[in-house]
Amino acid sequence: MTGARAKLMARRAAEVVAVRNLAASLRGQPVPAGQAGVARSRLDGVVRGFRYLPARELPDGTIEVTVELKAPGSACSRSAAGQASMESPSTPPPYRAETRAMEVQAEMDRARAQLEAQAARLMSVISELEQQIEALRAELVEVRAALADLR
Repeated sequence: MTGARAKLMARRAAEVVAVRNLAASLRGQPVPAGQAGVARSRLDGVVRGFRYLPARELPDGTIEVTVELKAPGSACSRSAAGQASMESPSTPPPYRAETRAMEVQAEMDRARAQLEAQAARLMSVISELEQQIEALRAELVEVRAALADLR
């Protein structure tokens, strides 16, 4: 993508990254670092009262946006920056496939562990039911014997 649309999208991406970085710094979490402009992270929260400082377009075509949050009743402030490029990479970085493969393997391991735990619980229930069935069979034999004695 090129032109004005790419510039607007890059600016919006930089704004989102800047607010995410501000939220991370407020929580004391490390700011996620990515490769080729790609960062994977999850952060839940709401940041209010911040303001965007003027955006800068860097010589390499990257747009930098800085946000600032002033503490209430204080001259202290905290700021964070985010950058986004107007050009998207043509191929994803190689680490993404490896990372996804590791995520899938971890999901499969968790699912396997859950299934094994579930199977163990089911085997325990089956064993208890078999014991109850045997007890009921023994009781049925006694009832039949008592009925035969009554005839």
